[in-house]
Amino acid sequence: MPAPQVPVHALGLFRALLVVALSSLSAFAVDLTQVERRITVEPVYDTSAQQYCMLVFGPEARHRVWLVFDGDSLYVDRNGNGNLTEPDECLKAPDFTPTRHPFREKQRSIVVGNIAVGDQVHTAFTVSQIQYRREPDASNFAITDDRGDLASIWRQVPNGLVYKLSIELDAICYGRFKDLEGKRILHSTKPFPEPLAFAERADNAPIVHFGGPLVLRDASRGVLYRRPESTKMFVGLGTAGLGPGTFVNAGHELVPQGLQPAVTVEFPPRSQGEPPIAMTFVLEERC
Repeated sequence: MPAPQVPVHALGLFRALLVVALSSLSAFAVDLTQVERRITVEPVYDTSAQQYCMLVFGPEARHRVWLVFDGDSLYVDRNGNGNLTEPDECLKAPDFTPTRHPFREKQRSIVVGNIAVGDQVHTAFTVSQIQYRREPDASNFAITDDRGDLASIWRQVPNGLVYKLSIELDAICYGRFKDLEGKRILHSTKPFPEPLAFAERADNAPIVHFGGPLVLRDASRGVLYRRPESTKMFVGLGTAGLGPGTFVNAGHELVPQGLQPAVTVEFPPRSQGEPPIAMTFVLEERC
């Protein structure tokens, strides 16, 4: 008789994730709600409605870079001085490209390039916009029970326009990892399940934190079950920002080889009154 498909609960999901090793890589989180969200010098915009987002860099969020979308123009404060009127800080966005993705109607990306803040240069910074469909398109792919995921995006972002940010971050930005100095590692936000949307006002802009305190979070989708076949669990390493969709996922190259987190999972007992069943699993794969 197969084991029942009952949901499991994590024992403080990340409590067993090599806390000692991780704490040696992290610092106390800065309070991003106290970061002043004000642009020193803004250009004369072409449209009446802008979209704002702030990037902060380093464990203390000392260096700050503004992103402002104005129609099809993206302003990027490349040097973090708060002045968006300087040369090369206004980029024209390409046209949207239709996709065959069942949920994504169209998308476009702006390759900004270098971001130079403090004494560090981060490369390949890219801003992508993804316009989600109202209804799934089953003409190219089979639609599964993920249909609810699309509805979730529209509940969180009323216009269905979601942003993704990626950058090759100099690892020294964290203020540690001396052995990785000069090595650039991909860091990015994810458009799902918690989408990033820019704000209509600068003082309400989301804050995306690169090189901040590292945390581990559950990146699995759905519920874990006790069943004969194996169930995949995914864990993401990165830095929390301020606002939905601002979590920055760090590339696994940031973690020393041979460092393998473990997670302890608590299964409900088979019979009422019995203690829970606790099992520990080593997360061996990287992706």
